[in-house]
Amino acid sequence: MAFDKNSISPLIFNVHLMLKWKVQEALKDFDITSEQWIILGRLDKKSGEYNQKELAKDTNKEQASITRIIDKLEKKGFVERTRSEKDRRQYIIHITDKGRAYYQSTLPNMREEEKAVDNLITAKEKEELLRILQKMYDKLQKE
Repeated sequence: MAFDKNSISPLIFNVHLMLKWKVQEALKDFDITSEQWIILGRLDKKSGEYNQKELAKDTNKEQASITRIIDKLEKKGFVERTRSEKDRRQYIIHITDKGRAYYQSTLPNMREEEKAVDNLITAKEKEELLRILQKMYDKLQKE
């Protein structure tokens, strides 16, 4: 895709797409999408309750997308939904033991992919890039 070399957004978007493709390649033997993997990862790290609205906000996804992803993960036996005792309109999402084991089995591949990406730039460049991207992210969230 051609883009203006002086414009940040298209370049970040294209890097995002390339990284997403690399993640999907790392997961190809696991029969799981990068979106499903991200949701499993959030649930694996979260202690306590997680409702769909919080999960959508935490992953920057629309609630409808989260619902579809959770439907697929539930069919695989990786997550389960239960009604919230505090608000019967909400569902609480829990990772199952099967989902946790499955997620953990993917981590070596994902860490290897992360290392390969990290090795594309120096440690100093990475530090600066992280600082700049975090600054942009924080400012965009406030808009």
